[in-house]
Amino acid sequence: MVLITLGSSDTRESLKSIELNLLSLPNLHNTGLDTALSLMISATNTDDEPTILDLPIHDEIQCTEPISFSTSDHSLKDVRVMFDIVPTYSIAPKKVLGRAVALIPSLSKNFTTHRRSLISTMTIPIVQLETLDFLGTINFEFLIIKPFHHPKMGVEKSHTYWKTLSTNPVIGHRGNGMNLTDKRSLQLGENTLESFIAASNLGASYVELDVQLTKDMKPVIYHDFLVSETGFDCPVHALTLEQFLAIKSQDKRYMNEKLENSKAILSLEDSLAVSEVFVDNNLEPTNPSESSTRVETPYHNIKTRIGRSLSLQSFSDPTREWKELMKNTRDFKNKGFKPNSRGLTITSPFTTLLEVLTTLPKSIGINIECKYPMLDESQQEDMEAYAIELNSWVDTVLEYVYEHGEGRDILLSSFHPDVCIMLVMKQPSIPVLFLTEAGVNEMADIRARSLQEAIRFAKRWNLLGIIPDSKAIITCPRLVKVVKQSGLMLFTYGHLNSKPELASLQIKYGVDAVISDSVLGVRKELRAV
Repeated sequence: MVLITLGSSDTRESLKSIELNLLSLPNLHNTGLDTALSLMISATNTDDEPTILDLPIHDEIQCTEPISFSTSDHSLKDVRVMFDIVPTYSIAPKKVLGRAVALIPSLSKNFTTHRRSLISTMTIPIVQLETLDFLGTINFEFLIIKPFHHPKMGVEKSHTYWKTLSTNPVIGHRGNGMNLTDKRSLQLGENTLESFIAASNLGASYVELDVQLTKDMKPVIYHDFLVSETGFDCPVHALTLEQFLAIKSQDKRYMNEKLENSKAILSLEDSLAVSEVFVDNNLEPTNPSESSTRVETPYHNIKTRIGRSLSLQSFSDPTREWKELMKNTRDFKNKGFKPNSRGLTITSPFTTLLEVLTTLPKSIGINIECKYPMLDESQQEDMEAYAIELNSWVDTVLEYVYEHGEGRDILLSSFHPDVCIMLVMKQPSIPVLFLTEAGVNEMADIRARSLQEAIRFAKRWNLLGIIPDSKAIITCPRLVKVVKQSGLMLFTYGHLNSKPELASLQIKYGVDAVISDSVLGVRKELRAV
């Protein structure tokens, strides 16, 4: 399937869908462009009827209603999309006055295997059909959706398993909560197996986790686009799985070294106790009685001094080392810390989607947030404007979910509208929700810019529901009714959901579930109501 959207979904751009050059009156008459005109969009090697839009095209319909063309030619080598300028009131077949042609294979050409540009806006010229004079330009975005197949994919499983959230509407954010520097309670490293299990034990019906793909196409659990633990602004998709998992193995080496050092202290302290006293105080025993007296000094102090001395010689403070390593990275400069880091949390190794699906008990539901960078996000992080090809990215995640997620309640979600479209178009059985800032924070994509656009988008693509920032709902509770009247489920996320009283208030308003960093607190508040 090929989706064509006129104009640009990026609100930072001022591109019009179609721009026609001004022609002199004689030329205007000769070309037939002196009458009411329409734009007819069609595609070769498809059975879909052409779409006709009267010109000029109004801004409000741009980027909201894509034009779709289905084809059995999965290589797309014979698919061409034609944009024809035709008289509005002519008798069919309409006379083509000007034409622009988009060659789909050239549009979808990747940089390398499984890599593609994040820039999907294209501009192509319109030429007069007889004279080949330049008439103007067509601006559009495209999305190519290739089919996904898996032997376990079907519709046998009930589509309503998510309704269990009505009895327990708490979803653990990144497990038992995202890591913060100002938290007073003990923190488990976010997006780790230990955190997921803890959230479930404390009462969460689902745990939310962030999935990205490594360079060798392996789904890993990690929130930020940049892996600052490398000491560089390195994107997740630039690391192999082996490289990604090796980062946290340094913590394991540190603990092993500390254990071995402790053993060494215990075996050496008896033989070194006396000599340590004299060396530390620059004293030499003058006679046996003086030596004996000095050994009788408090032995606790001797042990403490030996342990500290050997510790400094054999290993250094890992917290200081991590900060020193990351101090020049973008994430660390902006936030001053990195989640799941020693000294801030009880750290755990990085994990993968495979490990989560095969290790966590089946009773724990999973909300998989698909983390794929939008163009503005990539630019904000100063990343290159390319990523893993989107069909390959989505297919890989779905492959793992269907292969290893059988018997588990799973939800899929994403901030990226195109990812949501692909997830819902490629498979029929796992519900998809659209994450949106809902106007709380600025977003470049018009579909993610407001709650109204999010509702329109979710309805257009038959998503299960939307997940806006809870601030929008708390500020204006009547929005709950607006979402529900649209036939959509409503979850919320955001730092306000960490306050049990506000989370409970949203459930009272009619919100279906809250994604919270305070699972236990919210569960206690809900039971008290």
